[in-house]
Amino acid sequence: MALKTHGSAPFDTGVAHPSPPQEVSKGSARRPRGASPTTANLVDESELITRVAKNLWMARVAAGMTQDGLADRSGVSRATIAQIECGATDCRVSTLAQIARALGISPVLLLLNENDVAVVGSSLSPAIIDRVRSYLSPRDVEQLIALRGSGMQKNLMRVAQSGVEVARRMGLESSGAAVGATIGAGLAPGLGAAVGALLGTALEGPSQADPSTVTDGGGI
Repeated sequence: MALKTHGSAPFDTGVAHPSPPQEVSKGSARRPRGASPTTANLVDESELITRVAKNLWMARVAAGMTQDGLADRSGVSRATIAQIECGATDCRVSTLAQIARALGISPVLLLLNENDVAVVGSSLSPAIIDRVRSYLSPRDVEQLIALRGSGMQKNLMRVAQSGVEVARRMGLESSGAAVGATIGAGLAPGLGAAVGALLGTALEGPSQADPSTVTDGGGI
């Protein structure tokens, strides 16, 4: 599989990135004070912490930032960012908002999971699905899934690059689209990148490209 990137890809930063986050073991997340086990299970805290950890790592890499750089821009300490990325702690909504603002994205993107991507993906037009499949074959997607499953940083970087390439081919090259596509690719290589790119663009506001033009086949 050979995916070509355009210009200066946002991943060629020349800086070392910490290892991607690992799975958070069940029970390691704290239960809200006063919440019963049944109530707590409505939102699996450990899954949510892992979700934010993975998405934040992918988003930061896509934005070409080190943890120090993100700390400087967001006002959140590097230690806190490192803890969030490795799944060692949950974070306040205000902290998540600060980090997302520094990355130039909506905090909603940091909360996406595989099910969210699948639901949105099921509503995409056949035109978009066919377009994505035209430059990412089933074999390519299988390879990306294997790379993601390895958990190795260099392999996750390749998955991230595939997401940016999908966004570029869709004609969506804003920072929100690139970061969204990277997160989407990390969740569901291939079509997930298209979902992330569209969400990232839509959540940037009316000044950005209208995703409906992509749904109709424009810009691809």
